[in-house]
Parts: sequence; C-alpha cells; structure tokens
Amino acid sequence: MVYLFDLDTGALVHEKPAKFSGDLNGLYASSAGIVCLGSEETNLYDPNTGQFVWKKPIRSTPELTDLRDDRFYAFDVKSAALSQLDLKSGQFKTLGKFSGKFGGKERPVRLEARDSGLLLSSSQNLALVDYAGKTVYHQHFPAPTRSALVKAFYLAQGIRASIIAAQSYYVTGAVAATSLTPEYQEADPLARTIVGGMGVAYADLAMQAHGVAAESFRRANQRFKATQELRDSMLVLVKDADGIALLKVDKDSGAPQQRVDLGKDKTPQYTFDAFEDRLFLENGRSRLVGYRM
Repeated sequence: MVYLFDLDTGALVHEKPAKFSGDLNGLYASSAGIVCLGSEETNLYDPNTGQFVWKKPIRSTPELTDLRDDRFYAFDVKSAALSQLDLKSGQFKTLGKFSGKFGGKERPVRLEARDSGLLLSSSQNLALVDYAGKTVYHQHFPAPTRSALVKAFYLAQGIRASIIAAQSYYVTGAVAATSLTPEYQEADPLARTIVGGMGVAYADLAMQAHGVAAESFRRANQRFKATQELRDSMLVLVKDADGIALLKVDKDSGAPQQRVDLGKDKTPQYTFDAFEDRLFLENGRSRLVGYRM
C-alpha cells in the first residue's frame, strides 16, 4: 500500500491508500506524478487523486530500471516490453519488446541506458535494444559447468559479504536485497534458510553486499560465472572449443575485444582496474599476472 502524508500536519492526504505489490524501494518525481519503484512492480502515482495512473503496472525490479537525461526506463519481465517516461513532460511510451531469449536458463537481471540504446544483461548474456525498440544484437556466452562439490564455502562467502556491508541502496537490509534476486529464488531450501536466519540477526545490512552475496548463490547452484561489469565492457567467464577463458565483451556491439585463456581453472581469482584498464589474475598460490585489456 502507498500512503500520502501532509508534511506540515502529518495527516493523510487521501484516506484510501493505493494498492502496490511488493516493497517500495525508490521514488522519482515527474510532471506526471511520482514514479514508485518496487521489488515487484513500477507504477506512476498521482498525488492529486491518491491512485496509480497506469492500470497495468510494469512488472520490474530496481535493477531493471535506469535513469538517463531526465528519462526513466524500465523493462517488464512479464511482457518483455521496454518503456520510457519523460520526467519533464510526463510523456509515457512503450519503445518495443525484446523478442529474444537469454541462453543458459538465464533472464535479464540488469538494465543500463546507454548512448547506443538499452542494454539488458545477465551473467552470460548481453542484448542491446535501440531507442526505436529494435534489437541491435543478442549474445550468449556459455559458462563452464562443474560436478557436485561442497557448497558451504560459497554460502559462507555470501554471509561474510553481507556482514561487512556498510551502505544502503533501494532496500534496507542485504537479506531483503538478496531475496529479490533470481539466484536466491533458484537456491536450494538450505541456502534460503541460511539467508533467512541472517535477516533476523542483521536486519539493517546494506545493499552493497547484494552483488557479492548473489554471486555466491550462483556458484552454490553450480553456475560458474565470473562476470564483472565495466563502464563500456563486461568480463565474462566462458567455455568454448578453445577451452576456458575470460572474455572482455564490448557492451555496444556485443563483440569480444580480448581473451585471456585460463586453461582448466573454473574459479579464477581476478580483479579489474578500470582506470588503468588492466586485469590482475591469480596464477597459482603465489603468482599474480597482469594483463592490459
């Protein structure tokens, strides 16, 4: 439910609240009303009537929305439609639909508004849709798989990441943030139970841990993906005919720009310096190798 209060008197402006599914994670002001960003849907709230403008809300999450040049963009996970709201004029329109299908049983989990269009991505998929609604490209990079190994390490890593988190984002609490991710939904009951227990002990943990914790659940589900997003490119862990490698993939074209062969290492330990455009890779227990990407 969404309530509107008068800040001067503390009284409700409208007695009847507006119905809203999920948690309210963020707000954007526009000339047409207030964009309400939630864990399950996005809708436009009219403060004059106290109700939502759009009869059918956009089924989305905060990660599948973006703001660029006073325009708000959202991807509807149910209809695959990409929508645009001009925050100044209040004009709303559907740009088009993404007609492709992400490979590897993935689905879009991030939206980025770029000069070249709207980028939908996941760990192993990238798709760019221009502002006219036409799909420019869609690339799927198969990830290495593994046989069943102990999951406890990856679950512990996710817990530790949540504990050391220190700043808030859309949702209060890393547990709440993690529970919104597809990785959590796909985790086994034990993993979800552990995360639920964390929520009791660390209710105010921050959204900063969301990415690391979600990655741990991805690994716990035997999905080896070591993707690290950069401004104009992504690093993706892949397996192809030439073996296992880290690819630097251009976001605007979907084309691989550089390749670092990893041999049989399915769990590379690496970091990327975006300022120097360098990749640092752990090679063995005591050796660190640098690559200019």
